[in-house]
Amino acid sequence: MTQIFQKIHKFASETPDDCKMVVPITIASAILTTQFTIVPSKLTYMNLKTLHAQRTLTFLLAVSLILLSFSAHLQAQQVKLMTYNIKNDLPKDGPNNWESRKGPMLKMLTQQAPALFGMQEAFINQVEFLYSNMPHYQYIGVGRDNGALKGEFCAIMFDTIQFRVQEQGNFWLSATPQSPSLGWDAAYPRICTYGLFENKLTQQKIWVFNTHLDHKGVVAQRESCKLLLAKIQEINQQHYGVILMGDFNQTAESAGIQLVAAQFEDSRSAVSTAAMLGGTFNGFDAAPARQRIDYVFVQNLAVVSYDQVSDKMANSNYLSDHFPVTSTVYIRNQAASK
Repeated sequence: MTQIFQKIHKFASETPDDCKMVVPITIASAILTTQFTIVPSKLTYMNLKTLHAQRTLTFLLAVSLILLSFSAHLQAQQVKLMTYNIKNDLPKDGPNNWESRKGPMLKMLTQQAPALFGMQEAFINQVEFLYSNMPHYQYIGVGRDNGALKGEFCAIMFDTIQFRVQEQGNFWLSATPQSPSLGWDAAYPRICTYGLFENKLTQQKIWVFNTHLDHKGVVAQRESCKLLLAKIQEINQQHYGVILMGDFNQTAESAGIQLVAAQFEDSRSAVSTAAMLGGTFNGFDAAPARQRIDYVFVQNLAVVSYDQVSDKMANSNYLSDHFPVTSTVYIRNQAASK
């Protein structure tokens, strides 16, 4: 029996990724064929009864193997995403200060368990708090002020059980994107952090771009969207699936969002029930949020679901002045990614 399983393991490990769903079916078929074609040379009532029981058990195990393998493969291709402006850590925030918010926020993130999580407006102490308290997550990203630790991050956290990062980088939303800089009429420097992530089970790859556009400069908002599209085209030479998410500080009708929506699918628009959801910027106000400025855009991916999380603290205040936006996407087969 040990030799059989060693051969099965060798067969599975040498099978190309795009054929791995065939492996459990082949193994199950071999088990069934063996069990149903080998018949004892001397049949008695007792060994017939035993043979019937063994074959029934074998059949159930083979079917279970196929179903479990299919289920695991399907789940591996589905990726839960989150974009979340966590609100920077400022002393003037009073009851909405970071010390009050960080515990409930960590609880929410643990419950939601996104595989890929793009945060905005996070200082290094906030990034490190989440990182140190989410055991199997790592992050990529730099501070926007100096390309190191200073200023707000657009960090991408990822579940290391599901994904490994293969490439990573940053660029600034300006005419000189290769270095820390202020773009056009923006009030602050703005950055985009990106990475190429590989699913550890299926070896499928997706690019994730996480950004935070300026809240004042109208020219900067439009030009930043143009730059994002150009950089994605330049970086994604292999035509993998792409996720572009973040706080765009623009409503869906704006010129910048219209440019992005012409090339990317808005994950909210792809789910009919999402139309009932309100805005994503709450301003720590209990009134219904009306401004939708946070987005998850996808390209070459199928949207499965979209939602917004409205958890509150014990004092009934929101965890941030933005709602977390979640979307689950399905990675299509990638013949070109091998």
